[in-house]
Amino acid sequence: IAILNGNSDDGVLAGLEENRDAAAKMEEYLEMQSIRNLRTSMADIQNRYSGIPYGWREIDIAAVAARLIFDQKVTVKYAGTTIQPENLKLPDMLRKKSEIGKTDISKRQVVSAAKTREVREFLREYFEVMDVPNDEDSLIKFIIDKFTEQKVYFEELNDRYNTNKYPDRHLVQSTMTIISDILSQQKDNTALIDCVIKKEDELEDSKNALKDVTDFFRSQVGVFDAAVKFAADLQNEFDYLAKDEEAEKALNQIRLITMIPSGTGYNYKLIPDLNGHMAKVKAGHDKLLNTKREELLEIVRQCMAEVHQAANGNVAAHDIITKADEFFTQRKERIAEIKSLALLDGLVPPMWAYKDNACERIERLLKPVPPRKPSQVEEKMNPIPKKFVKTIHRQAVFPAKKLESEEEIDAYVEKMRSYLKTLLQDCDGIQLN
Repeated sequence: IAILNGNSDDGVLAGLEENRDAAAKMEEYLEMQSIRNLRTSMADIQNRYSGIPYGWREIDIAAVAARLIFDQKVTVKYAGTTIQPENLKLPDMLRKKSEIGKTDISKRQVVSAAKTREVREFLREYFEVMDVPNDEDSLIKFIIDKFTEQKVYFEELNDRYNTNKYPDRHLVQSTMTIISDILSQQKDNTALIDCVIKKEDELEDSKNALKDVTDFFRSQVGVFDAAVKFAADLQNEFDYLAKDEEAEKALNQIRLITMIPSGTGYNYKLIPDLNGHMAKVKAGHDKLLNTKREELLEIVRQCMAEVHQAANGNVAAHDIITKADEFFTQRKERIAEIKSLALLDGLVPPMWAYKDNACERIERLLKPVPPRKPSQVEEKMNPIPKKFVKTIHRQAVFPAKKLESEEEIDAYVEKMRSYLKTLLQDCDGIQLN
């Protein structure tokens, strides 16, 4: 029992030698029970050898059974499951009254040498190791430990698919099924080895099929994740990047490589190209950002100039000018910080609106004092008709256009003048927003 618990000092070994004859008698009895196809529990063993004519002590009976387990001559099962010698609860199963009735002990059905040799050769090649145990118990432990490690590994990989879209999940899951089938046979040594032999071809096929998958998670998943996030971050920039042919092409390649096909056939060889594609997109995007920032800074300059021009140095507009300068200085800082073309474009309307509002306030502030307002009696006697003012967006009146000569400017202005006059024909005024 001490050896089963990992204690193999000389005193324990000597004690086992003294029990050799007793072990032989117990082995003969178990062999007879096997021939008769009779179930034998440790309770049966304890009762048999504690009574007449043997009179062995409970601890001695457990020790003899332990000797047979150590020599791999018997199989111990608890609740139908084969118990391996290193199981820490095995000593209790051999002698504890609450356990011995649930513990079966039988003459071991030795796995054939041919099967043992075949499975050892396969395991050496499959797990790419040189040292595969020779004895049955150690071989069984090796099989269970190795495939349990694989089961845990593939379960962890499968969990990663729950939050990210990666290729070939079906290969991971099919391998998990094969490994689960093997481990389901660990209750019986012979059944376990037979199952490994039966699954040899499936295991080899899955190993070959999963080579790209395991390489992906070992060394490529980082750049893949970075590319997926990179493309997602640029989702609102696609229309802008279309202005840079090389950047647009590189971005399309990133989206193509990170797109997981519904079936099979993912090309892992394209993943190393992702870094180069991302570099090209970033270079094109940075170039467009610089151009866009220059464009917005020019708008800031124009807005500030119009506000200052509207005040014309009048100290009465000092507060409005100061607040406008603060506002547009903050816009400059935001323009420098923002790294999205779409967000930069979003700054434009508020800046024009602020400029218009500031200029309107200055105009009202500096406007001459209006004449006396008529009294309520006068208003009732001479009511002022309400004017109908039509609101028009400036973009509709003044479309974007490149002008390269005085003639083109004159033509553009004349067209706008004609359009505004037409709008004025059926209203009292026009409000340009």
